[in-house]
Amino acid sequence: RRVASEQTGATEALKAEVAELRRELRSERARGAEAERLGSVVSELQAEVRSLREKAASEAEARLRTAKELKPLAAEVASLRRWRSEVVAPSLSAFDASREAAATAATAASRGQSQREKEGGK
Repeated sequence: RRVASEQTGATEALKAEVAELRRELRSERARGAEAERLGSVVSELQAEVRSLREKAASEAEARLRTAKELKPLAAEVASLRRWRSEVVAPSLSAFDASREAAATAATAASRGQSQREKEGGK
């Protein structure tokens, strides 16, 4: 009887230990699944970071190319602006002055003609 009691106690202890080991195994499996899922998420994030870095580098290269292409155009625009201020603007001013002088002369001539006509009519 004592042996049977000891065997029953040992069996119960083994059953409890087996149950504990099963719980630990399930817990480890769950952690493993979670770790696998997290590893997958990390991999996706790393791929996205690489993609964003490549895109940023590509955009930076494009901006640099554009800046290099625009540099000669900016110099040409500056040159044309200088030319306009040095050559065209004075010419336009002279043209405007001569046009104004011609208009003044035409007005004076017209007044003189009107005056002569009035005097001739008397």
